[in-house]
Parts: sequence; C-alpha cells; structure tokens
Amino acid sequence: MNRPLRATLALLASFILTACLFATPNFATAQASHAGGTTLKGNAAWDSPQGKVLAEFLRAARAGDKSALKKVMATSQSDTLDGPNAASFLDFLKSALDPKVATFDSLVMNATGTSALATISGRYAGSGGNSGGEVTKRYTINKADDGWRVTM
Repeated sequence: MNRPLRATLALLASFILTACLFATPNFATAQASHAGGTTLKGNAAWDSPQGKVLAEFLRAARAGDKSALKKVMATSQSDTLDGPNAASFLDFLKSALDPKVATFDSLVMNATGTSALATISGRYAGSGGNSGGEVTKRYTINKADDGWRVTM
C-alpha cells in the first residue's frame, strides 16, 4: 500500500474512533461494531435484555433456586436440574459470580441479534486456606420463543 493512502486510512480510522467515543457519554458503555454485531460493556451490557437475563440467572444460581433457573436456562441444560446429578449441578451453580459486584467485560451480539456471548469477571471467595481470586466466566445467551436463555 502506498504511503499517502496509508496515511489517509489511518487518519480516517482515527476520526471514526474519536467520533464514536465522543458520541457516547461514558466510554465504558460505548458500543462498537464486532463482526456485523454489537458489543456492549459495563452498565450498558447489564441494562440490555441479555444482561438482565444473565443477572437473573446468576442470582437464581447463587440462591440454588431451581424454578427460577429453569425460566432462564436453555432447556437442554435446565433438564439437568431434575436428573440424577441435580444436587451436584446445583452446588456447582451456587459458585456463580454475584451480579452486584461482577464486571461485565463484554456482551457481543451476533449480526442477526439472536445470540450473544457474555464475558463477566470478578472475585470469588476462598474456602479453607484458600483466599479466593479472580475469575472470568463466559456465557452464551440465545433468543428463544419465550425470551432470552442462558447456556453455560
């Protein structure tokens, strides 16, 4: 690529980035294009329909509330709550991050708006001699006939 064209493209990219950043009141909640879809972060992600269903899922998981989990989990996984390993699965789910303190790193929607990949992070409490630490979790959130559903 020749030098003047490269400089022009760099200037154009810089202009577009600046315009996008200053068009939103909060940099952390800026939307960005991602492979034809949209990416949300922070409070904007939590306030989206997908973020709200993820928060419901996390609260229900931490509480061990089977009926609430069945309303927000993908059917293929919620069936596990009634299976022979239900108790251990529910115990595993109780270790979910607290949506009140977790950071919504990104919510990436696909181009058709039917699926999203959520990435959240936060601290987990330790037990025994372990002091806990940082963890990052990813969830897929798919649109179903009756709303959004979380898949682990």
